[in-house]
Amino acid sequence: MKNINKLEFQSILKKIESAYDKEFSEEKADLYFDNLKDFDLDVIRLACREMVRTRELKSIPTIGEIRKEASFIRNERRSRQNKSVYCKHCSGTGWIIVEEKDGMKYSTAYRCDCKNGQSISKDSMSYKEAMIKYGLPPLNQPEPSYPIITAEDIIADPGKVYSGVRVELICKNCHKIYYVPYHSRVTGREIMECYMGAENFRKLIEEGYAEHLGGDNLCELCYEDEGRKKGFWI
Repeated sequence: MKNINKLEFQSILKKIESAYDKEFSEEKADLYFDNLKDFDLDVIRLACREMVRTRELKSIPTIGEIRKEASFIRNERRSRQNKSVYCKHCSGTGWIIVEEKDGMKYSTAYRCDCKNGQSISKDSMSYKEAMIKYGLPPLNQPEPSYPIITAEDIIADPGKVYSGVRVELICKNCHKIYYVPYHSRVTGREIMECYMGAENFRKLIEEGYAEHLGGDNLCELCYEDEGRKKGFWI
């Protein structure tokens, strides 16, 4: 962003003068400059352009009216800048969760290197740093070609322990099949309860059949689109 200098500010005032067919005195122009120079140049330019375009005011905008419009534009920008961006690694949270292997029942969170992670305290270890220190795999490496398990497989033996599998799911929005990898040890029951809830899983076992897993879950493309619609990220 660029701060206002007097010459550039005068060019903005000239356009206002032309739109309202009135001139600023030198003293009045200085007063406007002194009271608006704390805004970025492009913010003042946009604010004045919008006020001229809509012509809601019958006379030249006052300093207070320009400040009000400029403040609105500046706040809108800051709001957009503060929103998360979609990242397939951290899902807009700024954190990458790594499941511990060898049957350990805890996970570790590392700061993502995307824009979301940049707003998190640098005291937290980044995933890139963890890659060097702990030998974690690169984020963009291809998904391993694990064997696929389906709802039918799990219903047949809910207590079976899996390690290194892809679970076949169906997206509730587009109804397309997608796959979620499980790198660590997990039982079929844990997978089902994760995607369907314990009560639905119990009913499913009683009925003994399910064409697909999924529940309210979304594939990556639908999840990204839904997040944008709800304003979670830009």
